[in-house]
Amino acid sequence: MKFPAHSSISKSGGHSDLPSFQVVVLYEGDEAAMRAWKVLVWLERLLGGSLDLGSNIWSFGSLGQAGFRAASIREGTAADVIIVAAAEAEVLPDQVKRWLETCLASQHGEHALLIALHEDEPQNNVAPAALCGYLRPLASRWHTSFICNEELASRFTSDAALEKLRRK
Repeated sequence: MKFPAHSSISKSGGHSDLPSFQVVVLYEGDEAAMRAWKVLVWLERLLGGSLDLGSNIWSFGSLGQAGFRAASIREGTAADVIIVAAAEAEVLPDQVKRWLETCLASQHGEHALLIALHEDEPQNNVAPAALCGYLRPLASRWHTSFICNEELASRFTSDAALEKLRRK
């Protein structure tokens, strides 16, 4: 399955009385996009009755393109959650790092929760170290929460999402 450079999904199309909860996904490669998609489906089941979940999905490559950059930053600045899904055990590309810094710096009040999605069974534990090793201190510097994928089900609940919206 091939994923587009950008896609946007809102269950209600913006016509809901439920509070809006925005998720932005950054992904590298089809396997990472599929992992992120599974998390979005899980979030929809978890939050579906209490929040209007909207999501915007961006490939790492699209963040460096002038036509996508401004829109992706606007969406990232409004995000309640930013998911970074990496396919390989590499350091994040510079355009992804700049994008994250710009979005977090532009957010007022409560910063987005950062979630790292790495390979389920990474080779030699390099992927979690590279991805989480960058995102954990970034979250700390911006005084926001950070979750690695193995902690997701135990640390992210519908109550936590509602509390995040109340603090906004």
